[in-house]
Amino acid sequence: MTLVLLIITFVLQFLLGTGILRLAGLPKSRIQGISLAVLTGFGASTFVLFIMACTNVPITPVYWMAFLILATAGVNIAFRKKGLLPESWINRPLVITGYELVVILSFGLILVMALWRSYYYPVTTRDAIVGMDLVAKWAVKDHTLVSGVFTSPHLNGQLSNQPFYAPFTTLMQIIYLMTGLAFGKLWVGLMTVAFFAYLYARLRLSCHPVLAGALIIFLMCMPGMHPYFYLMLTDWPNAIFFCIGAILWYDAQKTQNGSGYILAGIMLAMACWARAETLFFVTAGILTFPWITKTEHRLKGIGWIWLPSVISFLLWNVLFVYGYLPVQPEMPLGSTGNIVDAGISLISQVVFNPIHFAYAPHVFLLLIALEWIMHPRTAAWNGLLWIPILLIGYMIIVAMIPAATIENTVKRGLFKLFPLVAFYLAESQLFAGLSKRLKQWG
Repeated sequence: MTLVLLIITFVLQFLLGTGILRLAGLPKSRIQGISLAVLTGFGASTFVLFIMACTNVPITPVYWMAFLILATAGVNIAFRKKGLLPESWINRPLVITGYELVVILSFGLILVMALWRSYYYPVTTRDAIVGMDLVAKWAVKDHTLVSGVFTSPHLNGQLSNQPFYAPFTTLMQIIYLMTGLAFGKLWVGLMTVAFFAYLYARLRLSCHPVLAGALIIFLMCMPGMHPYFYLMLTDWPNAIFFCIGAILWYDAQKTQNGSGYILAGIMLAMACWARAETLFFVTAGILTFPWITKTEHRLKGIGWIWLPSVISFLLWNVLFVYGYLPVQPEMPLGSTGNIVDAGISLISQVVFNPIHFAYAPHVFLLLIALEWIMHPRTAAWNGLLWIPILLIGYMIIVAMIPAATIENTVKRGLFKLFPLVAFYLAESQLFAGLSKRLKQWG
């Protein structure tokens, strides 16, 4: 029965995401589209569960499945005569070269291991045990998101603050616990597979498949990031949504494709749904990118990128937390130190500490330097703006929020940084030249 419910849930989430993508404008690549459908469906289904919680509908498998079916049918009804899946996903032949197959099998093995571990191993992280997972278990037991976990005297002062500002992880855990899975968190591995499938498909559009695969494997082998491919915390889902949103935003700038802005806005809104402080970074991006100074670009940025993020932030952090929950989070603000000192510690203790990210930052920095030395006139600098935005942003967060730590908050927050650096390199003139030589050699 668990397997049946699991398959039905995943298929409905996928079709929900597919319908939303078809309404917003599908990406051209089949692999990108299927991956985005999975991730969009995951995010949208948590909003469905959120609506159930806000309307006091009991959180049970029967009610949940009914709401999910209605939501999936609603977004797909316009395409009832065209089939459940777009023709471009079905009729287009799949072509994989021999050397590309080796690359795919290499990082595919890592993804299979991550998927298995997300299913097999229990929840082990403290913030999840006394946070998202605990809230999810009580929600399934009490059939309500506003359960006794928030008022139990035995948990007074022991509950993690993450469920208060990161609803996506909690809601996804509820959904997959209702399928009957012992630990629920299989969805973490599914997100990881979908993310790297999307990233590889997007990178190979910009550079040679071997180089794209090398960048993917490089990311996967970072010791500080790899365990979160299957551990249940808020940071990795947040990084997945944020990176895809930033890439779609970058592509929308280049093509001026309206659907690209819409898809970017959806992904970044999901990122804010996964972690509240992401709104700070999205706002900084809106204010920083030079193309936003033009009137038409400003309207697109604010209307399609920023507003969805603000809405997703307000729905949970204001409406639900202060309108429904019996207790509110304790998040004291105040200076905890000098911002410059926080920046020095961030760079030395996290970014260039081999324990966390091995020597990937050193290699990335070297490749970026080569790009600017060899192609000073054509090097694209707007793709690098996320580096100072994220680093300075986390310096401010650490300096202003006592609960934020460099060892945990910043380290996991920088999961958003390295996939974007890999994307920048794939778009660079340096990798364009290497790709040309590889094609001539192959």
